[in-house]
Amino acid sequence: MKRISSMLLCAVVVLAYVSTTFAIDLVDVKKAPPGFARMVKQGDKEVLVFDSVIAMYGPATLDKILSAYGLTIQDPRKAPTGFARVVKQGDKETVVFDTGMTTYGPAMLDKVLSAYGLVLTDPRKVPASYARVVKQGDKETVVFDNALTTYSPATLNQILSAYSRGFPER
Repeated sequence: MKRISSMLLCAVVVLAYVSTTFAIDLVDVKKAPPGFARMVKQGDKEVLVFDSVIAMYGPATLDKILSAYGLTIQDPRKAPTGFARVVKQGDKETVVFDTGMTTYGPAMLDKVLSAYGLVLTDPRKVPASYARVVKQGDKETVVFDNALTTYSPATLNQILSAYSRGFPER
């Protein structure tokens, strides 16, 4: 019994470490586009507040938002067509983002986040209109909605909180 308790305690500690290590949080509010989020003084401390107005984000703006979370695009080929392209400038390659505004359905946004090395690890945190878990036989599968939609900064933050940095592919 003591052995099982010790193993369970170790598992909980490892899980707590992994969930905090890989959590996606806004790390630099100054990098986010104006109106996305701001620090507000409440009493003697400052609190991060996300705007609740629904907005369209073009690829360049979404990249700026994700950079405020400490993310950079890892594999532009995983992003939806037209999101970003790799351009060779002299000896180096540069990622160029489309500057037009667009709407992303949840399945498309998941592809964008995948290009940044993120994996949906807690689908129960996302809004029901974004994704749902369905049981298929013995397994649970995440099903993304395909309808194009817009997101408020608060909703986008909620979605990002359900993602983690993926483990490198082998």
